[in-house]
Amino acid sequence: MKTIVRPARKTRRISSVEFWRFVFTVMVSLYHFELFFMKKSLFPSGSGAVEFFFVLAGFLLGLSAEKRHLARGGLPAEPKAAADRALDFAKNKLKAIVPIVLCWLVIHLFVAPGLEGFKGKLEFLMNAEWEVLLLVGTPFGFNGGFAPNIPLWFLTSLIVAGYVYTYLMERHYDRMRFLAPVIGVLGVTLFALKTTTVLDHNIAVGCLTAGTLKAFSEMALGIALFFLYTRLREKKPKLWLRLLLGLLELYVIYRLFTLIIGRPAGLENYKRTLYIMILILFSFLRITPLTKVLDNPFSRLMGKITLAMYVCHYTLITLYFTLLQKVKMALMMRPKAGSWKTAVYRFLGDTGGFDQKFRAIPMSWKDAVIYLLLLLICAILVTLVIFLLGMLIRGIKGRKKKPEAEAPEQAESAE
Repeated sequence: MKTIVRPARKTRRISSVEFWRFVFTVMVSLYHFELFFMKKSLFPSGSGAVEFFFVLAGFLLGLSAEKRHLARGGLPAEPKAAADRALDFAKNKLKAIVPIVLCWLVIHLFVAPGLEGFKGKLEFLMNAEWEVLLLVGTPFGFNGGFAPNIPLWFLTSLIVAGYVYTYLMERHYDRMRFLAPVIGVLGVTLFALKTTTVLDHNIAVGCLTAGTLKAFSEMALGIALFFLYTRLREKKPKLWLRLLLGLLELYVIYRLFTLIIGRPAGLENYKRTLYIMILILFSFLRITPLTKVLDNPFSRLMGKITLAMYVCHYTLITLYFTLLQKVKMALMMRPKAGSWKTAVYRFLGDTGGFDQKFRAIPMSWKDAVIYLLLLLICAILVTLVIFLLGMLIRGIKGRKKKPEAEAPEQAESAE
């Protein structure tokens, strides 16, 4: 029987998703930033950003698996081919993550406070080895619950769950239509039943950590969402329906942020997962006015620096407070009445978690703006360094290949 090979569906990069990736990266950065304040008001129950990233990762995994599934004519991949593809998934993620981790590690080593002297830098490097190996959030990189860059547990869990799901999608593409929503719903239900417990990523849930279980359950929801998308993408709704769906999208965004900002820990936190799924689905369908507006090159550029922002944001917090303290001390030294130094000092008076009378206060909008500007600068710097190093390495490899290619031609001309 001859196998019918269907052409893979051509897909374009959806920039509106990159916009939301940037927004949720900002949210998780501000959530960790607020942890360093004695009073919390913006994110008392944690961040919904990780849920967005896991669901989106599962959706994109399904989108990638579909191309190969169609190219094979709907037949399952051989076990070895599926295992190789799963390994490629892990390799590609490591190629994207490890250079940024190393680059930021080197920068942080020289500018971070509290690392003066050889001993301080050596201790920092000894802890950071678990980050480079992406073992934060595992028993190997536990380090008593602390690591120089704790949020990297998300990337570790993403690689582990993505490795498994890539293999399953290659071998059992059609069965995953049933398995993905079952795994996702059961996993999220387990988390919802444990809302009375603070589920840190290191807490054991059966034979897994909470972080790994979260990755498996929410990436499964992303895969289930992808299969729903395959049924809806060919439909062309009329204008009145597009406008109605656009209003629904605005409502979803409003409800999502009301469940994240200022909301204490509770069962209602898990409603946001549904709204995140709707937001991602609308972004890929591109049937609402907002998704078309957000689908632009600027959104794509913002998405390019999100990984660097995520890697840098946590360790940058201590640097922000150190720089803020030094700036305030410099402005206090012999300020003249009516000078710009006095005006700047008054402007920074309610930053750093304390007012001018040293009373504890929540994070101010000035703290958030200054910190985010510093984060953007660092992320852009790291991204540029990685880009330039990549160009340099590719140039060196190209020079090495060129003489090898010319050698046979010279041999032929000699004959």
